[in-house]
Amino acid sequence: MKKILFPLLLLFCFLLGTPSVFGQQCSDYDCVIKKVKRFIADKKYTDAFDNLESADGYPAKKTDEISLLRKQLFAAIEKEKNEAKKARTEAEKAKDEAKRALMQVEIEKQTAVAEKNKAQAAEEKAKAVLDKIYFYEDEFGLAYDKISRKYGFIDKNLNTQIDFRYIEALPFDYTGFAKVTIGSTYYFIDTLGKEYKLATDINQLDSSILALDLRTKDLRQIPPSVFQQTQLQILLLFGNQLTSLPTDIRKLDNLTSLNLRNNQLTSLPVEIGRLDKLTSLNLKNNQFTSLPVDIWKLGELTSLNLSTNKLISLPVEIGKLDKLTHLDLCENQLTSLSAEIGKLDKLAFLNLRINKLTSLPAEIGKLGNLTFLNLRMNKLTSLPAEIEHLGNLTFLDLNNNKLTSLPAEIGNLDNLIELDLSNNQLTNLPTEIGKSNKLTHLYLGNNQLISMPAEIGKLDKLNFLSLSNNKLTSLPTEIGKLDKLIGLYLSNNQLTSLPVEIGKLDKLISLSLGKNQLISLPVEIGKLNKLIELNLNNNQLTSLSAEIGKLDKLLYLDLSDNKLTSLPAEIGKLDKLTSLSLVNNKLTSLPTKTGKLDELTYLNLINNQLTSLPTEIGKLNKLASLYLSGNQIPKEEQEKIKKLLPNCKITF
Repeated sequence: MKKILFPLLLLFCFLLGTPSVFGQQCSDYDCVIKKVKRFIADKKYTDAFDNLESADGYPAKKTDEISLLRKQLFAAIEKEKNEAKKARTEAEKAKDEAKRALMQVEIEKQTAVAEKNKAQAAEEKAKAVLDKIYFYEDEFGLAYDKISRKYGFIDKNLNTQIDFRYIEALPFDYTGFAKVTIGSTYYFIDTLGKEYKLATDINQLDSSILALDLRTKDLRQIPPSVFQQTQLQILLLFGNQLTSLPTDIRKLDNLTSLNLRNNQLTSLPVEIGRLDKLTSLNLKNNQFTSLPVDIWKLGELTSLNLSTNKLISLPVEIGKLDKLTHLDLCENQLTSLSAEIGKLDKLAFLNLRINKLTSLPAEIGKLGNLTFLNLRMNKLTSLPAEIEHLGNLTFLDLNNNKLTSLPAEIGNLDNLIELDLSNNQLTNLPTEIGKSNKLTHLYLGNNQLISMPAEIGKLDKLNFLSLSNNKLTSLPTEIGKLDKLIGLYLSNNQLTSLPVEIGKLDKLISLSLGKNQLISLPVEIGKLNKLIELNLNNNQLTSLSAEIGKLDKLLYLDLSDNKLTSLPAEIGKLDKLTSLSLVNNKLTSLPTKTGKLDELTYLNLINNQLTSLPTEIGKLNKLASLYLSGNQIPKEEQEKIKKLLPNCKITF
């Protein structure tokens, strides 16, 4: 028994971390007993056991005392063991509690993430729905309330703009009105929610009718009975065959909106000037070469549309229309603007697209309320420095002019959101461009740019940057600061390399680098893991790094017209790819991992050096088009490929 207990006791003491401690040797029994008692008190159980065993050998031993001490020793050991067990139990309990607490935290965390994802999904769903709704003036979208079963109008933040009170409704259209129904009666409503009882036929006219819609009735003249309805406030006559306007138009002196677009008018009677309540006049798409001086008497006009006519100039009297907020002069023959344009200081919208303007007057700078200015397709060679005073401008389109430079003052347009300078002859940009730091869209394609200023990196809100068809040989490292870019277009330049900082553009969805001189891509390209479209055609690439496989959201990859002799196995990681073009390379084989591109529908391998395809190609069961002409694939191999892809259109 002792032989068994002693090793167990030693093991237990070892587990408790209690080392054996031996004091000085005692010469008599009483000394040994004292040591045993002290060792028990000090919890030195191994030493107590050793000395108690030695006490058994003394002649003067007291058996009962030794037996009692032995019981005390084992009782103390048992107590220690129980306390250790209890401590372990408490520790396990605490550990379990901590584990449960952590699990609860994790559950709450996952619940929070799930709720966040749910909210985000709901927001994205709502956005997807809103994206499909037409919003007039970006603010009025037709909506339906299932509870009231009525129509109303909301903005993009789902705020009600016009109450839900209409049984039937159509969206606002280019007339500026929406057609709605209350009971069985039709109305036009404007963006303020004001209602105008509507007639769409002469026979419906009575003194309660405020709006008459005679559009596209093929009218050659206005029915005389119309001029008896002097209460009319809205008259729509566009899309007819009118060649003249009768002098009786003066009788409709309550008109606030007159729409004559898409007719064949060449002139207006002087009586048009009697319509002194008119706020909107639309003369688009007629045959006007000039306008009567009396038109400038319409001092209440806020909107005037003269687009798509044959006007060669504007009289100085235009300055009298000082309440105008919207002036559309696009598609005329204007060669210049008079200085009086500067008197229209309430203008917010000015469209001069497709004219023959060679310059702008300095007075353009007085239009401090202008938010939209379209000068596309003119013949401008420069911009006046005074353009800097257009501090509220958010949209400026100068596409397709003859600009060779920009004034430094353009940088002072610090509310500009969209700037289109495409199709000009710019060789550089002023460094001040970096001050327009609200820009989200910057288009510079089809110019003569040889470099980009480092200050481009300050435009940190840019979503789209187009630099295609220039003469760029490099990009500044500051390009990496444009971390909100979604689309970057650099095709048809002279780039030989890309800065490693391109890897910081981690929100890029579309990257176009075709028709450059790139011989390699930086490994940082692999960080662009949101890319959906990557165009690298017409470069000098001889290989692709394995990092290409990290672009696992790619749908479209164009590697045509390079010098590739092989593809990395990692190409197989692009498992969402639907289109892959490898035309005019030097490929002798495809990696077996190509068979993992199981979403591929289009694969173009024309003009390579292939003699076969891996059997794994047969796994591409969504492949609809495979082009293999210009290779060296023998007949038997062609038959094998046909069997592997029985549902694919294959061209050898």
